[in-house]
Amino acid sequence: MQEAIVRNLQKNTGKTLEQWFEVVKKSGPMDRKEKLTWLKTKHQLGSGIAATITKMMYEGMSDYDVDTLMHLHFSGNRDYQKPIYDKITASLKKWGVHKIAVNKTYLSLIHNQQFAIIKTTKDGMAIGVPEVAIKFTKNKEFKPTKNLGSDRITHRLILNDLSELTDGVMRVLKASYDRC
Repeated sequence: MQEAIVRNLQKNTGKTLEQWFEVVKKSGPMDRKEKLTWLKTKHQLGSGIAATITKMMYEGMSDYDVDTLMHLHFSGNRDYQKPIYDKITASLKKWGVHKIAVNKTYLSLIHNQQFAIIKTTKDGMAIGVPEVAIKFTKNKEFKPTKNLGSDRITHRLILNDLSELTDGVMRVLKASYDRC
């Protein structure tokens, strides 16, 4: 996600990452947290963009290795969730153009925009979707949620076995893919 933000920074804000560094160094506050707030309030940047600029100033992109992050999502006691993920991604390939953004804590499924989140947890694989998919499919399996990784994602379902990835769950994902 951060890589995409950096790549699209000039298109979305009119400045490159290096130009934002100069703006912050020249007239921004000294404290890291204050820099983040200053970028959001003074320059009206979104939280993700402001956080990325601030993070890059201090840490760079060194922790963004897709292969390592993917391995961490399905390592240890979460390895049983990989077949669920594989079945979802096989369906995505049939549906058409998509992208999977690998983040530290979740996987973001993107068509035209983010349409679902997959999060491996100790309790099972959480699949999050926007409300529009729930309303369209009238699915009652997905429950309202908060803080799953994005404000767009309002409902989630936790799966513990490949057999729980039913046609109904896939219909919700497909509806979200088509409508987002």
